[in-house]
Amino acid sequence: MGEDLFWAITGGGGSSFGVVLAYKIKLVRVPSRVTVFRVTRTYEENLMNIVYSYQQVADKLPEEIFVRMTLDVVSSSVRTGEKTNRATFLTMFLGDSEKLLSLMNETFPDLGLKQSDLTEMSWVESVLFWTNFPAGTPVNILLSRVLQCINWKYLGSDYDYQILMAIRSFNFKPVVHNIINPVQNQLKNLVQNQLKSQKSNNPKGIET
Repeated sequence: MGEDLFWAITGGGGSSFGVVLAYKIKLVRVPSRVTVFRVTRTYEENLMNIVYSYQQVADKLPEEIFVRMTLDVVSSSVRTGEKTNRATFLTMFLGDSEKLLSLMNETFPDLGLKQSDLTEMSWVESVLFWTNFPAGTPVNILLSRVLQCINWKYLGSDYDYQILMAIRSFNFKPVVHNIINPVQNQLKNLVQNQLKSQKSNNPKGIET
């Protein structure tokens, strides 16, 4: 079994520690070029309406696009010495920038996305983008076994099917950092597929 695995099993107990022994990866086709963007909006830039709009459309976008929103508190560039709420939108689209811009302006116009916000790159280069490597970093850095960035964090994660309006709940508290991923649709699909599978295996609904 190995001493590392044994140490992990005996360390935290069944309620607080999990050990993954095996997993399967489902591969998906990606185009030769993908498009990414990272844009920020503050409270002074119509943030409340933008966040509300995001929550209405994020989980209904096509599977080719993923839009993550993070909420935090930063120093205001408008009011000296004061804090303000900020939302950062991180996105990857399996397609070119022209198609992404058209899609976002149609489904999420409140964000005010511009062509200059978008960057086309290969999928491998997008890995560097998501891990915050500086622009222009060569992709062969991914072969390095040495940690390039040490930034430890303690994070909690949960799922919420309901609309989340988090801004008012953490008004200008500097310790709060929320990451919101639009996974509602995927969760619903998982549940529906599981129910279909159970029904096909037991079409008459006979209890076993």
